[in-house]
Amino acid sequence: MNARVRLVQGCMKEFGFTGFRTREVANDPPPLVTGRRFLYVPPAEAARFGYGIDPARAKDFDKPKDTLETTVSPDERSVLSGGGATRYQGRTVAPGGCVGAADGVLQKNAPKADRLLPWQLMGQAADLAARDERVKKPVAAWAACMKGRGYDYAMPVDAWEDPRWRPARTAAGASAEEKKAAVADMECKDQVGYVEDLVSVQNSYEEDLIRQHADELSAIQRNRETLKRNADTVMNGGHP
Repeated sequence: MNARVRLVQGCMKEFGFTGFRTREVANDPPPLVTGRRFLYVPPAEAARFGYGIDPARAKDFDKPKDTLETTVSPDERSVLSGGGATRYQGRTVAPGGCVGAADGVLQKNAPKADRLLPWQLMGQAADLAARDERVKKPVAAWAACMKGRGYDYAMPVDAWEDPRWRPARTAAGASAEEKKAAVADMECKDQVGYVEDLVSVQNSYEEDLIRQHADELSAIQRNRETLKRNADTVMNGGHP
């Protein structure tokens, strides 16, 4: 149980929902997402799964997307998230319900911060890198390599998201054709140094953006530190 769950369950108990349980999921994306951000997997993995996902790791995407139990009664939901209710059985429901109240406790004295900013900056850096001549050169070399292997793709994303692949997947996994294309894709990327060049250029843009947004990123760090202190206080039986 983490601090947010403890606060929510304690709040729900005050309204008479003594058996209510929540389940909390991590906010961080599974490693699978960040590991494939450059549209690259080892050729040996491509030979097994094509552009698809190793079933043993796919469970990272099967975790519940909501922090709340899926079977919640209307009364529970009205207290849990507010849902327009301001009172329940004579007690005042906080704005946002018990979830809002819990978040208010955890965020006490925390500086305002845009926690999506790092992901937005990462996307900006990727867009800038894609238009950079230092990346266009290895992309052209990759396309030429793929053409020599019998595939006509202008960009790596075209191969990765070829509409032929997904519909052809079955319970047994990727088709032999997809696996063959994926192996050629990864081997060509290795041959021309595509990932190394892309990472180098994208990192340089990320470093520039980090400097430009140093104050906002610092606020995110202070926000996280405050949330952690407040959570530790809650878990130790205190109140921030």
